Amino acid sequence: MSITITGAEKARLKATNFLVSPLAGSTGSGQALYHNPVTGQELQLPGAPDDVAWYIRKGFRPGPAPADLVFNPDPDPMDDPKYRNKQLRTINGDVDIIQRLEQRLAALEGSKPTYKPEPDTTDEQLPLF
Repeated sequence: MSITITGAEKARLKATNFLVSPLAGSTGSGQALYHNPVTGQELQLPGAPDDVAWYIRKGFRPGPAPADLVFNPDPDPMDDPKYRNKQLRTINGDVDIIQRLEQRLAALEGSKPTYKPEPDTTDEQLPLF
């Protein structure tokens, strides 16, 4: 595997006799850019060698996400058929409960109240001891 350098890097190499190039995805502050290859989410995480190996084992890939992966942080839950069907079942269940309550209320509207009012109480001093 050979190291390739650009024309600008060759010019810097001639002028300074050394060339320091940052790794792709690193920011120079101990951080590196990783991406989730499934969702396309990009994360700025520690870039030490042990950290890089750990994040790779966890499924992240170093560097920016490919252009075809677009991360959507707030997906619409109604796009998921399982979620949509669950919501529709909940709404239909709520409508059934409301209809049953309306029927019970209509049946009770003509009837008399079933509670007895409490008798009036008088204000009297109770002995303390």
